[in-house]
Amino acid sequence: MWTYFFELRGAGAKQALKRVAADLSNQGLQTEELLQSADQPDLYLLQCTLPAPLENLPVGPKVWRFVSAESPAGN
Repeated sequence: MWTYFFELRGAGAKQALKRVAADLSNQGLQTEELLQSADQPDLYLLQCTLPAPLENLPVGPKVWRFVSAESPAGN
């Protein structure tokens, strides 16, 4: 499994990350959670789990990719 974190800040960040999650639903999205910073206004983080790496990342958000430490290939 591949875990992605998408970070975006600004007035439209929440809605933009909701659109990212909707777009990922066509790519096998397993789980998603939208988080809001408790300390920084208008800072959002979308956490998603997918079965395979994304070939095309959305434009705009800062992105981090992680795989299980037990299976670095993402399986």
